[in-house]
Amino acid sequence: MDLSLYTGTMSLTVDEIGVQIRSPNEELKLSWQATAPATVGGFVIFQHGGHDRTFIPSRAFASDIAAAEFLDQAVSWWHAAQVPHAERLTRYFSDRDRACPRCKYNLRGVRGEACPECGESIRLESLVNS
Repeated sequence: MDLSLYTGTMSLTVDEIGVQIRSPNEELKLSWQATAPATVGGFVIFQHGGHDRTFIPSRAFASDIAAAEFLDQAVSWWHAAQVPHAERLTRYFSDRDRACPRCKYNLRGVRGEACPECGESIRLESLVNS
């Protein structure tokens, strides 16, 4: 059943930080800690919240192979997000130049969860979304 006439166009974007789901009525930005990708039958599913799920029919992809590759990438990012925040930051800053939001110190190579220059707490999600 095609419900697009009733629900409007929906889009889903995934990246190393999480999942963004947009519909005419709402926009959800979910970190990988708040959602889990899976596949059931002919659908790629993102579970979020208690019982909330977003279903993507496999036919929305160019092919079954494209759907499988999409799910594999999402699962890879999900697994990477399950490591402690400090380790995720260390991995992120190992090869990137990003400035501290407060003092503009280059955070490349920083280990830990605070800027070594000013002590500002560093949240990966806020850096990537800025």
